[in-house]
Amino acid sequence: MSDQATARTGYVVLDPPVPVRTDGPPVVVEFFWYASAASLAWQQEFRKWLAAAGPVQYRRVPVNLDPRPTSLLSYGPHQRLYYSLEVLGLLDLLHERALNELQTAKLATDASTVDWAVYQGVDRGSLRAVMGSIEVSAKCNAATQMTEQYQIDAPAQIAVGGRYVTGPAMLGGAARVAPVLDALLTLVKQQRD
Repeated sequence: MSDQATARTGYVVLDPPVPVRTDGPPVVVEFFWYASAASLAWQQEFRKWLAAAGPVQYRRVPVNLDPRPTSLLSYGPHQRLYYSLEVLGLLDLLHERALNELQTAKLATDASTVDWAVYQGVDRGSLRAVMGSIEVSAKCNAATQMTEQYQIDAPAQIAVGGRYVTGPAMLGGAARVAPVLDALLTLVKQQRD
């Protein structure tokens, strides 16, 4: 879809669509990065929308928009931290803190994210072992593949039904996203019937 069409509609139509489950509630995928000010700014509005949206199959995906180890933007350490916290059963406790506190480039290395988590009370040895595990590596690879499938080019984007992507940057601010998400959910439900 052209930039002009995106500006007019406030969302991108994925072509081809990403295959998602069509039994049950619509699939909603949030793409984020802990160091993204847009991801942080959007959270309050998104949480309100998610609570009011009705039943959805919600999934959160930490992006890695440049998986090269030499990249100036270090998405990988935050992606590994997210999945390590998930494996350790600490994601519910620490995700919001991470989103609020990992906004600086100084916390964009594996060492600095481990230090941050240890400061939060996570055992250093357990975290390092999980961060380097095959399980976390597989989750990171799957997340990066999803990011590519959904054609995500920036954090703070939301995919609906495997067909549509929107976000605050496409709409000029977080407050404008909820009505577009509502409309996209309606479209997805209509397409199922």
